[in-house]
Amino acid sequence: MKEVLNLKVLSLAYVLFLEMSVAVPVLTSYGRDSERFTRGVSAADSGVVRIRQLYCRGNGFHLRIDANGTVGGTREDNHPDSIMELFPVVDASLSPFHRPYSGEVRIMGLNTRLHLCINNNTGLLYSSEVSGPECVFQETLEENGYNTYSTNALSDSDSTVQRWYLALGRRGRPRRFNITVDTVTTTAEPDTDSGPSLTAQRRRQNHTVSTMLLRRLLGRRWKLALAGGVIVIVIILIGADVFGERDGKTALHRREDSAKDSKHIRGMKELDDVPPADRRREDLFYVPPEPRLGQLFHMTDKNDTKFTFRQNPNWRNSTCPRSLQRKAFLSEEFGPIFRPDTQMVINSKLFNVDEYWRMKPWATPFGYNYKDNITYEEVRDVLNMFPADDTIFNFKGRSRPQCITCAVIGNGGMLNGSKNGEEIDRHNYIFRVNHALTKGFEEDVGSRTTHYVFYDRSLVGVKADDYPISKDITYIFVPCRKADFSYLKSIAERKNKFAVPPENVRIIHPDWMRYIHYVWMRVKSFRPTTGGIMVMAALNSCDKLSLYGLGYNTKYSHYYYDKKYKAFKPVLGSHDHRKEIKLWDSLDREGITYWYRRDVF
Repeated sequence: MKEVLNLKVLSLAYVLFLEMSVAVPVLTSYGRDSERFTRGVSAADSGVVRIRQLYCRGNGFHLRIDANGTVGGTREDNHPDSIMELFPVVDASLSPFHRPYSGEVRIMGLNTRLHLCINNNTGLLYSSEVSGPECVFQETLEENGYNTYSTNALSDSDSTVQRWYLALGRRGRPRRFNITVDTVTTTAEPDTDSGPSLTAQRRRQNHTVSTMLLRRLLGRRWKLALAGGVIVIVIILIGADVFGERDGKTALHRREDSAKDSKHIRGMKELDDVPPADRRREDLFYVPPEPRLGQLFHMTDKNDTKFTFRQNPNWRNSTCPRSLQRKAFLSEEFGPIFRPDTQMVINSKLFNVDEYWRMKPWATPFGYNYKDNITYEEVRDVLNMFPADDTIFNFKGRSRPQCITCAVIGNGGMLNGSKNGEEIDRHNYIFRVNHALTKGFEEDVGSRTTHYVFYDRSLVGVKADDYPISKDITYIFVPCRKADFSYLKSIAERKNKFAVPPENVRIIHPDWMRYIHYVWMRVKSFRPTTGGIMVMAALNSCDKLSLYGLGYNTKYSHYYYDKKYKAFKPVLGSHDHRKEIKLWDSLDREGITYWYRRDVF
């Protein structure tokens, strides 16, 4: 009974928060009513087409689709890019006067001729030249006289349905907003002559009635604030069960007490938030999905093909209740560019002649263009030598934590004397790069390694005894030159002195390299640093992320394993260290990651 009460209280609090903070675009007229009978955007769409502006009641923005495909908001009334055409989705085989309307519409910019769509997995808005299933919206007339537009994607449960709503934030940017509501199922046969099925009608009716009763009960916004205060008091009185008990103490406890003693413990607050039971949770029946080519999607500029990326159709939202993905998706700065469903790894099942020529125009590592021609056969033969896996995590036969905690360890000199080793080793997965020396430095950098990001130049000057070689390490390789494919071939044939298990090697996809370089880094340098690539791989894969030894400076020696002080000297044109430091700082300040700054940054 107590658990049911807790769930109801939390659900009501969530609805109250959304009611006060989220604005949903609603329909208002644009000039005269411009309704006409016309042919729709496809053979299945025709009927009454309405020309409208979609107005966001909460913040005064009109929905807008720019000529470059960007979806956003504008406060300029009658802006050409804010005028939309709404096409009803009906049966084209019937006459215009006898077509039952199911409430589904397609939205297209009148000026740009681009369709508005929502990604069913992430809830992100985007535009498309071609209409598809993600470009169909459910139009609902609410009791206050406004319209809302949502998807109608069923969840895993037959008793609930999750809807992504068309919404804008207070700065006019697209905002992810969804609600999961109860539905009524019925075995009654639908009346094909009377329009939508009874089940569909009941679902829409339940959602509308529930919303109406809740809004009438709560009334004006001052009542919402009062009700929210009462709920907060009730939650506190209920106790630790709402937040989850851990050793008899609530999650509100440990964070403040630990921060008083040591500044660097601040990073471990996120790790402590993950219950030990979640860290050890296993899925003994886990079967990795077969890699398959996903759809192409565009970001930033639809006219520039370097912003075309391959989607990983096997990607799924994290089930971790405190995943960094949730914070990243809701971030005003990073939400519009956070696409963890971008294909990160390439293998033989994701590569063919068409893919080779699609990525051929861009220079390595962003494609296959190089001064010494890299042929299709070279790439194909190398990929055939390694496993066809499309993830950097190998859960087969291993424990699979519900909340994946990761530590990324750079080689910066500020780790020398930091005594972070024990803290680092507590993470599920630990990423290292280049020399990655741990012997003799365990107290500062830890001893465990689960992922190693490297090039053929990474181990120059390292003794063979210090090579990070283990059957438990996943090796992530980024080809940048023609010779790199020969290097990979020697590893696959076990002829390389760096004798790593070939079955543990993963090769980074050129699309993903373009994604992090042009969308996230936005720099003119040759490529991101190896440490930067490592951070982005973990950011798009883990639920909790801590960064150590990243951000070069002159206060400490270049590397933590230097025997005497060596000043950091940036190589002009190769990497943009300042840009990456700003990125780590922003991610840390938003609470998406933890960045160990020591006394430097």
